[in-house]
Amino acid sequence: MLKKKIGKIVTASAVTACVLVNATAAMLPSMSMVAFAGQELGQLDFNEGVGLPWHICESGPGKLKFDIDGGTYNIEIVEPGGAAKGGESRWDCQFRHRGLILEAGHTYEVKAEVTADHDGQIYTKIGDSGSPYREPWHNGYGNGQGGGDEWNCMKVTANKTLTINSTFTCTENIEVGEWAWQFGGAGEHQSTDCFPAGTKLKFDNMSLIDKTDDKTDYDVLHPKKDVPEGQVRVNQVGYFSTLQKQATAVVENGTAAQKFSLLDASGKEVYTGTSSETRYDDDSQQYIQVLDFSDFTTAGTYTISCGGKGSYSFKIGNDVYDGILTDAVNYFYQNRSGIDLEEKYITSTGMNESKSDLVHVAGHVPDTAYIQSKWVKSYKADGSDVDKSSGTLNGQGGWYDAGDHGKYVVNGGISVWTLNNMYERVLDSDNNSKESKWADNSGTVVIPENGNKIPDILDETKIEMDWMMEMIVPSGYKMTYDASKYGGADTGKYENMVFHKLHDHKWTGLGVRPNDYAEEWGTIRIVKPPSTAATLNFVATAAQTARLWKDIDSTYADKLLKQAKLSYAAAKANPELYAPLDQAIGGGAYGDTNVKDDFYWAACELYATTQDATYLTDMKGYADCFKLTTSLEGGENTGSFGSFNWGNTAGLGTLTLYLNRDVLDAADAKTVSDSITVAADTYVAKEEEQGYGIPYRTTTFTDAINLGYDENGNLIEVDGYEWGSNSFVVNNAIVMAYAYDITKDAKYIDGVSTAMDYVFGRNAMDFSYVTGYGTYHCENPHHRFWSHELDSSFPYAPSGVMSGGANSGIQDPYVRGMGYKLGTLAPQLCYIDSVEAWSVNEVTINWNSPFAWVVSFLEDEAPLVDRDTPATTAKTTEGGTTSTTTSTGTALYGDVDCNGKIEINDIVLLSRYVAQDATAKAPTAQGLINADCEYNGSIDAGDITAIARYLAHLCEASELGPQ
Repeated sequence: MLKKKIGKIVTASAVTACVLVNATAAMLPSMSMVAFAGQELGQLDFNEGVGLPWHICESGPGKLKFDIDGGTYNIEIVEPGGAAKGGESRWDCQFRHRGLILEAGHTYEVKAEVTADHDGQIYTKIGDSGSPYREPWHNGYGNGQGGGDEWNCMKVTANKTLTINSTFTCTENIEVGEWAWQFGGAGEHQSTDCFPAGTKLKFDNMSLIDKTDDKTDYDVLHPKKDVPEGQVRVNQVGYFSTLQKQATAVVENGTAAQKFSLLDASGKEVYTGTSSETRYDDDSQQYIQVLDFSDFTTAGTYTISCGGKGSYSFKIGNDVYDGILTDAVNYFYQNRSGIDLEEKYITSTGMNESKSDLVHVAGHVPDTAYIQSKWVKSYKADGSDVDKSSGTLNGQGGWYDAGDHGKYVVNGGISVWTLNNMYERVLDSDNNSKESKWADNSGTVVIPENGNKIPDILDETKIEMDWMMEMIVPSGYKMTYDASKYGGADTGKYENMVFHKLHDHKWTGLGVRPNDYAEEWGTIRIVKPPSTAATLNFVATAAQTARLWKDIDSTYADKLLKQAKLSYAAAKANPELYAPLDQAIGGGAYGDTNVKDDFYWAACELYATTQDATYLTDMKGYADCFKLTTSLEGGENTGSFGSFNWGNTAGLGTLTLYLNRDVLDAADAKTVSDSITVAADTYVAKEEEQGYGIPYRTTTFTDAINLGYDENGNLIEVDGYEWGSNSFVVNNAIVMAYAYDITKDAKYIDGVSTAMDYVFGRNAMDFSYVTGYGTYHCENPHHRFWSHELDSSFPYAPSGVMSGGANSGIQDPYVRGMGYKLGTLAPQLCYIDSVEAWSVNEVTINWNSPFAWVVSFLEDEAPLVDRDTPATTAKTTEGGTTSTTTSTGTALYGDVDCNGKIEINDIVLLSRYVAQDATAKAPTAQGLINADCEYNGSIDAGDITAIARYLAHLCEASELGPQ
């Protein structure tokens, strides 16, 4: 089937405008069109193509499409929903503006225009956005003004504009208000659908004016934060004295290389340098220059000036990341399910007045969920079709996965592994990290378990591991699996398999606490059927955890390992019990129909723990055994530039094998190490290409659930950054960190640091994606509880939470309400800092865990980097012998004489070396590394040919060395 491809089509001349709009949106997700004081709304008309803060809202099965064009906000009702179709009522389809504040005794003027192309009816109200759902105005009337008619939907005549011009006096204080238009299906409050499917509505000329005073004027409540145009982009947290330091300046095309200055806190120039030549950066669609000040090492606080433009302030020193790790791992405590959060275990205030603002009562105690006997895409709104015949499971405990209250084994698996791996790495004597940082009560991890003589990070991962144990399928469970629909095969025997996920039967809204939302939202907890992927995630992490606990609590370790073996056998008996890709109602889909990678990962962990040859045999059955790839395929990924994520876990097994290389023979151990360094070289090379030094690139992807299909029934295809792009950045940084452990080559730890520069502000948004860190940082991540942006009775997020970041799919209506159209914005600019922007500002356990990992690595290793000691590289030559060479810098493949250029002299020198000409001067150790252009571990005529091809313009320099 042909696919519709949406590419990047923003022209260079439009880039500056995009930057300005998006920079404002990141802190203030709307463009105010207020014309006079007292205006409560952030958008009156839609002449500029911007809708926010107006946005659509759907409740399944209601479905809407919208665009903002022709000076109106245009909505198509694809499916109105309604009770008969499993929805609720007219509010299955809504158009709304939130964040309103109304005051008792104040008089308000309301104006609006709406036009439909079909006859129908519509309901509109101004009032509470949540409980107690007071409505001081509806359908053109204040309470009591309409003699009862104000509660009825308003009639709409096709192609005739319905105009509202109304005045009312508010009788109550509304602190968290909204203006909502409802036009969904039949239900409790109207006997017919508001409009038939296919109806198109146009909204225009909206106004809500407080005639009493202007204290709640939109511009007063939402002051704009100035973001200077064209700033020099820096890591707003800081740079390690010992590592590479680079910034990026946005310039006009054709700008010559220019002087830049490093200024101290007093404004004194302390360092000068010259920028790189101007080049075009495809991912930001900006012309940029790179400013390198790596050789300046004096600790202090600085800014950069270049071409008359400055940067945010930043620090230089070897303590610049102090405190971040503790806040990053505290994310997991604050997202525990089933416990009361206590102030003494919260490590930061974030933007709140005190830590006490982040405290809440335990949610889901117990977490009683109905076990489902088959995969169901969606349930009726009232939950009447939830299967209750298979009994319940108490899934209390664990971590809430993301901004919602779902808990998923596959996402829990990689998160547990990453945190465990962060600890296991410090046990390896070949690095500088100290086990003491994770020791009980060391202060790194602040949790209730402090003082129990167990490493605190293992106490934290035990929370999730114990929950996974509760997700094991009980004996006698029966299910119906439709292999013709989902692929794979079904044996009907599920004992010791693991249920895939636990969550609500439908989505809840924002601004809810985990302990009290079920009654208000009418949610029912459910457990989805078992899957091979979930089972193998459990096996891998249980085996890994058993390995780490064996000398701490052997009873617990033995329990986990015993169950891991049983579940591994169950998975082998059910190798194709797949999790469907469409299960995204009430919880994330987390579908996976390729589990070969999970089998490999599980076998690696079991072998590392047991040294049982059976698992080694299973490992070697995997096509990429002992390898680390840089392209992900399977699950929800197609060609993603990375080595692992929750849906592609083989790379986790390979990294575990490196840490446990003593269980491998020398040849296999070397294959593991070489594969890691080759992958790391790929990421370092990509950083050098990118204008913002990011070890990530665009890819082509689809999203059948959220993006769907075009008018011809073809999957919409997007070329750009994927959902959670920042997670790829930090995961790829982990690979470079391992390469540094293996080689001690500074280019790899520079690569890790450069990746974090992007996360902390050296990006096209000039924005730190981590709450609480950086001058201009994330404030409103997508989270049910950290919802201060919507409701001031809820807290802001704590510090140390990493947003998923730019996403070219821009799947949520809030982002598109900014006027962004799919495929028209540079990948790095597809972002808004709003709690409602779930496709770009989500936070998750599997993103904060690698973020914590990288921070931990850098704070341990960066201060001890010795750039004067050559790195060691071991390679296998022809005949299987191993030679060791040393390198003092990054390889320039083809530069055999190490003069910084690839030229005919390199061919001459290499030819005499290969011919064993005793009269010729041999290449240096670095020269021999540079000479291995075929990157096969041998220096021979093939390398000479490769250089000759380059000099003849038959290949690019990037084709020399590792590919």
